[in-house]
Amino acid sequence: AQIVAVDTSSLYPVEATTLPKIGYYRQLSPEGVLAQKPDILVGHSSMGPEDVLSQISTTDVEVLHVEHDYSVESLYGLIDTLAKRFKQEEAGKKLISDNVGAVAAVLSLFYFPYPIRLKSI
Repeated sequence: AQIVAVDTSSLYPVEATTLPKIGYYRQLSPEGVLAQKPDILVGHSSMGPEDVLSQISTTDVEVLHVEHDYSVESLYGLIDTLAKRFKQEEAGKKLISDNVGAVAAVLSLFYFPYPIRLKSI
């Protein structure tokens, strides 16, 4: 699989900024997407508008919506879904397992095991 284009909000990794743009993910146009000749269009539930996605799905382009929210579980679900779709299950499992510790370390920065009392001034 090769990424042929990204939406305008894709800034990471830095290589994404050098790829052709298909527009903003919430305001896609069929022309912008289809001009890149993709096999698949991957995006989350906010991708749209819906009528444009319907138009694109009538072509040979697969439209894949990946459900997500801003949680660690959702991140792992995203990795798992994409790994399965692109037949890279082992790589997906490894990516998740390689990052569990780092994610836990970041989350621990925001975890306070004891109640905090603030002095009123």
